[in-house]
Amino acid sequence: MRIAVVLVACVVLTGCIGSVHPLYYAGEKTFDKKLLGDCYFTEVDKDEWNPARVTKTTVAGEAGYRVMPIEPEDLKEAEPLLARLARIDRVNYLDVQEVQNGVPGPHFFARPKEVPGGYDIYVLDKDWVKNYLKEHPDAVKHTVDGDTVELTAKPHGLRRFIRSLSGNSEAWTLGFYMRRTAPPAKP
Repeated sequence: MRIAVVLVACVVLTGCIGSVHPLYYAGEKTFDKKLLGDCYFTEVDKDEWNPARVTKTTVAGEAGYRVMPIEPEDLKEAEPLLARLARIDRVNYLDVQEVQNGVPGPHFFARPKEVPGGYDIYVLDKDWVKNYLKEHPDAVKHTVDGDTVELTAKPHGLRRFIRSLSGNSEAWTLGFYMRRTAPPAKP
């Protein structure tokens, strides 16, 4: 359960913006085997590493990823995170969904950056995107409810928006680390 909690908390609290629609196109066949296997996740500002297993599964009819805890006590209540890769201008993005009671939730977007021993995972910075959309309300279809911004654009509009933020270091925040070795050394 801890790995799902860590990843979901990281995605939701550190800054991802939810989306009604996926970032990938139906039939898109982007898959990277290097993301598969046993690994350890941690939030950037935490010292606790959580073991997980990333396996290949089918998400929306195409190859995707399923993230589950490895430790038996964590498996009792765990539901998977599902993810698919979308490639935009030769950059891979993860489209991640938390599963609750067997139903996938909103889409969250992350950008994995390969580093020695694993990946640094960047997420859209919630506050930066919220402020950007206040100043540029036509940048992408979205709704705002208090502090919550939800993207409502279809994949083409989402991809155009993500492409426009691709090189913007303020839009993307380092959310968590994924490493292959045990025990992993904090970067």
